[in-house]
Amino acid sequence: MRYLWLFVVCMSAFAFALEPLVLVDFETLEGVTKTGKQSSFKLTDQAAVGSGAIEVTLPGTVAYRLPFDISEKQSWNEYQGISFQVKGDGSDVWMPISLVSTQGSYSFVYFVPLKSTSWTTYKVGWDEFIPESAVGLIGELGSLPPCGIDIVRFGCRWNIWYDNAPIPQHTACFDQVQLEPVIDKTPSSFQPKSPEHFLAKLRAGKPVLIQCQGDSITAGTSLRDKVTSRYSIQLQNILREWLGNEGITVLNRAVGGARTNDLRAWLNRDFIGETPDLVTVWIGYNDKSGAIGREYYARTVNDYIDRVARKTKGESAILLIATGPGKGPRFTMMDDFAQEIRNIAKERNLLLFDASHILKSLGHEAFCDLMADMAHPNEAGHQMIAEKLADFLVDAAKITTPKPVKEQKPAPPKGQEYTTSFEGDAEDWKLEQQAKLTTELAQDNGTCLKLTALEKNTDHVRAWSKPINVIPGQVYQIEADVLNKITTGRYGIYLGEYDEYDGKGKFNSLKMHCVISNKGNATRWTRHDGKYTVPEGIKSIRVLVWIAKESTGTLYFDNLKVSPK
Repeated sequence: MRYLWLFVVCMSAFAFALEPLVLVDFETLEGVTKTGKQSSFKLTDQAAVGSGAIEVTLPGTVAYRLPFDISEKQSWNEYQGISFQVKGDGSDVWMPISLVSTQGSYSFVYFVPLKSTSWTTYKVGWDEFIPESAVGLIGELGSLPPCGIDIVRFGCRWNIWYDNAPIPQHTACFDQVQLEPVIDKTPSSFQPKSPEHFLAKLRAGKPVLIQCQGDSITAGTSLRDKVTSRYSIQLQNILREWLGNEGITVLNRAVGGARTNDLRAWLNRDFIGETPDLVTVWIGYNDKSGAIGREYYARTVNDYIDRVARKTKGESAILLIATGPGKGPRFTMMDDFAQEIRNIAKERNLLLFDASHILKSLGHEAFCDLMADMAHPNEAGHQMIAEKLADFLVDAAKITTPKPVKEQKPAPPKGQEYTTSFEGDAEDWKLEQQAKLTTELAQDNGTCLKLTALEKNTDHVRAWSKPINVIPGQVYQIEADVLNKITTGRYGIYLGEYDEYDGKGKFNSLKMHCVISNKGNATRWTRHDGKYTVPEGIKSIRVLVWIAKESTGTLYFDNLKVSPK
């Protein structure tokens, strides 16, 4: 122990012997580049240090290549972090500053607020820069050492934030980026607050704040009105009515496309203002899509929990949501991530809402009725999640107040079935570009729909059905035969929605529902199907058979059936 103490003392003395090392002072803009049409940079004389600073406007990226050779960088590993000066534009936007290596996929990001229009100094340790790929923190074994940093970059891949709204154009000035030998850190052993504290407040009818963190599932992607329909706001409304407590507030901080590393990077941005009593965490779908391994996923979730505890000074309880399944192969592919969440919740005595078990216990077919696409729940899916989560919290709090009996809406009348085999009954179809009716390769010597994508298409290839009147709340089965001879690119069968009968009224081309995509093969006709729940306010639909503009090849389509379940 004596020798260990001496080693620590010596290392500390060595750190203090180092002097800050300026990496860039932005007296000139030599070595600065940009990407993105909205990004720009210029030299400003409103400097924090010296006579110049860089003014950066994003979205996009602006990067500075550090002019140091390998021999000059040997001592960098002895530094504990960097410091820099920032002057914001007074907006609510947070701008990322990244440390990047040109060797391999090493990029680490830290977000700074732009609210202050005065120069502010930030001292940031290596452990506060979060990797944008599946690697460790700067300086960790197997990750990038400080001497591997080649680029200081402003901006990152993100151009959206809460509610998947585009990040507006924003500007900040930066100056005097330098290595720091010592980063003062207050040791923290904070852990998440015991869930009993939150449950006791809920039981006593006191005001509580719940903050939901996650990806597009929590954000409400695929919903016509995510702000009013996603499970977080429904949870708030259910608990308020059930418990007679208008002081229950549920805040949604989820962003579509987020991975666990993104939650770690956005921590300071997400946790501003009032400290939440309960933080819910539902994350993992995009980690799996990005080929993140089970071990790394578990490690980063655990680290995120630790960071939330430190940020909230141990005043927030945490509820983990076991990563839910997706349609098709994703029905089982997410099981390992769900199990890791169960393990972490058990090991750390955290609340666990097992969405995976709840959704999978329905069976694949019933589960699909609650999904808008492969990954995202529809309105009915979000409603079910909110109901089950409310039941879970009330039960955990040992509240005996009876749940209000919901007024049962009468089942909608069964809608009309629509079928076509293109045998003289497709005159109402609208055929665009290289779409036509043909007997070529048709089944039973009949007629089918043929869409051809050429090497240089001027537009997407499309065929639209006649308007089909539907009933809100009704579930429809969409079936069709497909012979897929597309060699490159993709196709889809979509539903365009209208708020009046007979294809009249408002139509949003950006919110069409894909029910079948990229299925079939080039040798035989195959039958494919998908389900569709008609949202409130929708009275008619059109079926769109679509081939992407950049595709080549041919798609044959026949025997369409749209039938209410």
